[in-house]
Amino acid sequence: MKDRFDVSGKVAIVTGSTKGLGQAIAHGLSEAGAKVVVSSRKPELCEEIAKAIAADTGGETMAAPWHAGDWEGAPDFVGRVLERFGRVDVLVNNAAIAPQFMSVAEMTSEFWDKVMSVNLKGPLRLSGLVAPRMAAQGGGAIINVASVGAYRGSPNNSAYSVSKAGLINLTQAMAAEWAPLNV
Repeated sequence: MKDRFDVSGKVAIVTGSTKGLGQAIAHGLSEAGAKVVVSSRKPELCEEIAKAIAADTGGETMAAPWHAGDWEGAPDFVGRVLERFGRVDVLVNNAAIAPQFMSVAEMTSEFWDKVMSVNLKGPLRLSGLVAPRMAAQGGGAIINVASVGAYRGSPNNSAYSVSKAGLINLTQAMAAEWAPLNV
């Protein structure tokens, strides 16, 4: 892996990294030499996965619980990472929820807000906090994980699809704003 993709010495935050795609991304980044921040809303699971990745790859990891929908808690989360590593080079906004299927006609404000909070506002908030730091250190990379659902809505899954379509548009806006800063 290191022959093809070397991120030695870089610090990478991966949200939603205690299972599935996020865990695979965190593991791959560690395998490629990055110091990896394992994050999800469950502290014990963050510890377990961070230790497992470190044991498997020999890389340095940090368990840093944070709920991606916690706007007010995001600065503390970033602060803990900066206190430990002093920088953030890569941010992978992977955390997302699709807690249940709900039709458009049955949609509640609470359900809509819950999905948007994690899937769209979380990446907005976290990116907005780390991008200026990345720019100050010479650059970095922000990766937002979307879904095919962003391009084609499906029955009873509108909130998720809209959140991912919004994330794609947000990614384009961030790229336009931050590319001149090498982010």
